[in-house]
Amino acid sequence: MSSLVYALCGGQIIVLGFCNVSSFVPTILRVFLLKNVESLHRDAVSDIPGNPHAFSNAIISLFRTLPEPSNFNIVWTGLSLKEPLLIRGRIPLSRFSSMSVYGAGSSDPPNSIELNADGNARTCEVVLTSDTDADIDEKPNRIVLRTNGWAKGFVSMRNYLVPPGTSVVTPEIVRLRDGKVVRPSNALVAGPCGLDMRASKWALSALRCVAVNLIFLAANTILLRGILSTHHVVIIVISSGLLGLLIYHLCFIFGRKRLQQLTSDICHGINNFYYASLEQGSKASQPSKLHKYWIMCHDVPPGQEIKVTVRIDPCKQKYWSLVVYDAFGLPLPQYVYDDNALKVPEVGINSVASRTRTHDHAPGHSQEVYKVDIRLRHGPAHPEDDVNANVLDISGAPKGYVLFRVNHPVDESVVEFSSPETFLQDVESKKNV
Repeated sequence: MSSLVYALCGGQIIVLGFCNVSSFVPTILRVFLLKNVESLHRDAVSDIPGNPHAFSNAIISLFRTLPEPSNFNIVWTGLSLKEPLLIRGRIPLSRFSSMSVYGAGSSDPPNSIELNADGNARTCEVVLTSDTDADIDEKPNRIVLRTNGWAKGFVSMRNYLVPPGTSVVTPEIVRLRDGKVVRPSNALVAGPCGLDMRASKWALSALRCVAVNLIFLAANTILLRGILSTHHVVIIVISSGLLGLLIYHLCFIFGRKRLQQLTSDICHGINNFYYASLEQGSKASQPSKLHKYWIMCHDVPPGQEIKVTVRIDPCKQKYWSLVVYDAFGLPLPQYVYDDNALKVPEVGINSVASRTRTHDHAPGHSQEVYKVDIRLRHGPAHPEDDVNANVLDISGAPKGYVLFRVNHPVDESVVEFSSPETFLQDVESKKNV
């Protein structure tokens, strides 16, 4: 009898432990535990922390998605790419949108395309197909996105600066040959949500865990009465809860360790930016082929700050941003991008670099080349700071990573033109060290 009791206790601890973590982080089922179960992948998700539909922070850390707060990222996971698929629907109202396809379990660079909305309806059609597929019905608003022969993968639709709170109906994905729906449309809410929604999401996750444990207690009472005593059940509940908590925290631990390993191949020192090629970025995260990335491993002691200086030509890209992440790859809520940055126009013959503006993304934007002064420090801005300094309080992430993105550049010249410069200096004296 004791052997049976031990076996029942051990088995239930493992099963209930995984049930606890899966009920708290449902996404872990589709990306890890039951990733080959098609029904778990039907709804699109996002990776903006705080969204009710978003990946959990544990998943963001484990898979190193490094979310950009301005990017409302719609993700379809677990797609079979063995035959052509058609993604069709509306593009959310945004400054610009793009789509990338990635091979499952592959570190190969993705393929990416820019999405152009067709008329006021803002519709688009994207065909996912390998290089060998040729029978595609060409239409004016239909774009082909090559899948490089990947058997399985996921698709990311990036939409920048969608107004927060916008209700978005995602495009649907159908099989091209017969129109069978592979991923139906579903409604999401764009943009980071408020603290009340964050709290409600955690409360909902906790309620799911409570429900799982109540079901377990009821099942044991009905089915195993006389075999397991009360103290056995208490041990199972406590031990399974600790196991679920361990699995949850292991996601962060593995994510942090893997991020350290992969960024070490790019960054050869701390507190300096290093340009990451598409191949390097594909090993560390899920980059877009249409973006340029610089990454910095930062370690800022109290009383000091990193001064980041960036030179920007508004005609060379559609968007840029600088986001600080903690050691687990989670972004701080405060960040700098082209619309909220304090700027200093560059004076000289090159102050207006391009006579023809290629990326006229918003009315009223100056064509002048400008510089941006960004300070990464412990604490908020001081009255004695330069009036044009953009101060980011990194108290929540004194050690971590800083990612500077340039999105949809006109050409490769932006790599040299906008490469960030850094200086570590004392906050009070501003003397370089």
